[in-house]
Amino acid sequence: MRQSPMFLFAICTMIFPSIIVAQYGHCVARNGRSGECINAGRCKTLGGTSDPANLCPGDQSIQCCTYRDCRNTQNI
Repeated sequence: MRQSPMFLFAICTMIFPSIIVAQYGHCVARNGRSGECINAGRCKTLGGTSDPANLCPGDQSIQCCTYRDCRNTQNI
């Protein structure tokens, strides 16, 4: 069964809804990935990795959160 890119995009946006709306803005983590500034606990709940390098406004609980790539085995 071949899945369309739009289907995969829809799945990714349902799994990672906070990617679309970042409460404290966007950031680039030390690993080079684009991310969003959100609470570190929320980042972990969403399956992300937080970077504590003071890249975001707010207190220390607001960190740059990045997510793994949402691609299939064909890199789509």
